Amino acid sequence: MSVRSRTRSQLGEKNWDYPYGPAGDPPALTPHRARLVLRHGDHLFPLPEYFRPFEEDRFHLRFTKNKWRCSLPIEKPKPGRLCLNLAFNADLSGPIADISPRTDEQDRTDDGYRSVYDIRHEMSPQNVEDALAVHSMSR
Repeated sequence: MSVRSRTRSQLGEKNWDYPYGPAGDPPALTPHRARLVLRHGDHLFPLPEYFRPFEEDRFHLRFTKNKWRCSLPIEKPKPGRLCLNLAFNADLSGPIADISPRTDEQDRTDDGYRSVYDIRHEMSPQNVEDALAVHSMSR
């Protein structure tokens, strides 16, 4: 019996890819238009770098980027659970229009919801440095 499931999550509008670094003042945290923001203490952690270690033979995670959106297709070719060690932060989450007003001249609406998650486990300084190195090379 073949276990194969797929899903796609929309993660952000144009300018969604925030860098690793100190979080800004709440509620905005970052001027980037990410629909999913990961926070570790008082720092923001980029999505691709955080998700990369969770990809294994049971889950395939690939960020799809284009001019206007970022999506995360997730494929599950084998049975198993995906535990990302994240805790939803309701106080910092909300409609994007209320959190991070659009600053460019585009004729697009401010729709969607920003979900902020706190990373629950401790990250070693080496993990952070490795993620920063990968992130800076991929820009």
